[in-house]
Amino acid sequence: MDDPRRIISAPEKERKKIQPAAAEAVRVVTLRGLLVLKIFILSLSAYMTYKNVQVALGLAAGIGWLGLVFGIMAAATSFYLGIRCLLLIGSK
Repeated sequence: MDDPRRIISAPEKERKKIQPAAAEAVRVVTLRGLLVLKIFILSLSAYMTYKNVQVALGLAAGIGWLGLVFGIMAAATSFYLGIRCLLLIGSK
């Protein structure tokens, strides 16, 4: 990528202050974090679909606690990703 700073949503003046190495670190952290987040959300969706079918067939009494775990993991990943990117941008 020729200028990794262009993916950062900030005013042009602020974006120019960020070093290219820091912008590249933000890009890498963002891509990896979004991949992990996507995996958690897809897992949650697959699990919920499976459990809903089981409940509809009368094979399970409820959805269970695993959906909550996937939801908490997705929320924690989102929080970590946001804080990490803010810290990387703030280090300039």
